[in-house]
Amino acid sequence: MRRRYYYIDILRWVLMIFVCVNTFSFPGQLGAYLKIISGFAYICFFIISGFLVLRHNHHIEQKIKAAIRRTGIMALTLFFFYLLLNIVYLALRKQSFLEVMKAFMTSKRMIFQFVALNAWFLPIGDTFWFIQCLLYGYVAIYILKKLDLLKYDYIICLICLIIAVLTGELANIIHFNFLGYTYIPSTVITRSLPYLLIGRIIGRNRKYFVKHGMTIYLIFIPVSVWLTVVEIQALSKSNNLIYTGHMIGNGLLACVLCSYVIMREDWGQQPMYKDNYLISNARHYVKYVYAFHQICGIIYLLMIRNLLSRYYYYLAPLVSIVAFITSLLIGIVVRGCVDSMHFEEDEENEVKISV
Repeated sequence: MRRRYYYIDILRWVLMIFVCVNTFSFPGQLGAYLKIISGFAYICFFIISGFLVLRHNHHIEQKIKAAIRRTGIMALTLFFFYLLLNIVYLALRKQSFLEVMKAFMTSKRMIFQFVALNAWFLPIGDTFWFIQCLLYGYVAIYILKKLDLLKYDYIICLICLIIAVLTGELANIIHFNFLGYTYIPSTVITRSLPYLLIGRIIGRNRKYFVKHGMTIYLIFIPVSVWLTVVEIQALSKSNNLIYTGHMIGNGLLACVLCSYVIMREDWGQQPMYKDNYLISNARHYVKYVYAFHQICGIIYLLMIRNLLSRYYYYLAPLVSIVAFITSLLIGIVVRGCVDSMHFEEDEENEVKISV
């Protein structure tokens, strides 16, 4: 018998909103806090992916291969899609795309930043780092499995998290310098690998999380948000604040939310979710929102650029909301077309259980 984690679908809807908030800056100090706190959404996606793909050792190698293939196709598609968009964007701004690419190809540092540090090199496509980092993470886990090192997932995860902390926000305080960088951006070691493994660890210890009531999660959620705010204030006072998404509070918030969703015992017994088309297809819509929301936002910003200088405080949040709605509508239309063709797809959010 197969059932779905419908609460994961609901969480994905919430995360889609925070991803849009993280992409587009909101005005004022509150906007800065919202942007940084919303970074937990990407971490949640890593944890969810790790849980769904790696929670069981049964056929895990085939599951990892399928994840690499699925993520690789999406990464390749987005890469060429963003290249095409940048050609159009630079042409409208009367800039030469070939000159930009030439500058990139002749700079070893820029190539290193893109290949190893997931730093996007063109005006449109900053969110590409996530799918790139996720692909690297799956490849790293496949290598660990081949070397029979995945059984040490606790140790590997701990080492990666320590590296993430020391090369993230704290690097701006302790002046850790690596190849001239005051901090290390989102890489496979500091982002995808540790949180994919955390998803695996949570899945293997689900019974332990079920034992705890909802109270512990209600306590830790505000605590993790408070911790993130404290980190921001401390870093601001140090005059070395460079946000890279390695806030300890963000990581804690993501772990708490994902643990709560995964531990829900009634995850497969909600007909109201099963019959809800939007919730059941959240795993698909999030891909379209991720791919199109930044592009839609940039288009809208270009359309109202003359008004931004006077009404930025009001228009900036509106652009983010409209971009989210537009990208979601694109996803709904595309998904409807796919469903009408009756394509067969693997249900990555389903689990087989014994009854």
